[in-house]
Amino acid sequence: MRLATYKIAATFLLLVPLSVSARDLDSYQKTCADIGFKKGTTAYGECVLELDRRASSTVPDQPKPQIGAATTARVSPANVPPVRQAEAAPAPPPAIRGDGSPDDGACQSYGFSVGSSGYSDCRLKLSTARMENERAQREYELRKRQYDEQVAANHAAEAAARRQAELRKAQCHFRSSAAAAQPGATLLGAFVNMAACENGAAGPPIVPPTPPPPPSIVHCNYSGNTMTCF
Repeated sequence: MRLATYKIAATFLLLVPLSVSARDLDSYQKTCADIGFKKGTTAYGECVLELDRRASSTVPDQPKPQIGAATTARVSPANVPPVRQAEAAPAPPPAIRGDGSPDDGACQSYGFSVGSSGYSDCRLKLSTARMENERAQREYELRKRQYDEQVAANHAAEAAARRQAELRKAQCHFRSSAAAAQPGATLLGAFVNMAACENGAAGPPIVPPTPPPPPSIVHCNYSGNTMTCF
């Protein structure tokens, strides 16, 4: 059978129609030799006949098919027409968008994609840091308020102490003046008392004045022409 096919191939090569040029035959032979068929064998003749058969069955405007190492044509994305390629390509999943919050914008600016584990970890860390900052701010405000209240209380106590000191000084000067008016008081004692008042002393005690003696009662007797009073 293969011998008969070889003879047919040889006869075909000798009696090839005028429509087939010598250039086409050279191309077929070269293609079969490149594929690995040995010239002069039955397989070589069958290869040339197959190439001619395929060339005759193709549309003149289309390029002639070439036989490759694989006999089964494989469809690649480059060979698929644009319309069919678009139909065959799966629709991309809808993009996941963030909530538009400042934390969302910050995490996306760091390069984390919405929905990824890195994005979730970033949002958790930002939320935890914000809560910690808020807690620290509340604690600071509480301590600041307590500090301000303590400062105000200290100022009030100092003001009260100053008022008490001024009152005590006024009382001291009053007592010193009263002491200077006492019988037997000296000018030196008055100066000493005034200096003591400026240094915060309470001043000398107030000595009540000596009450005047009651008036003497005169009794008079009249006897005759003589009056005696005692």
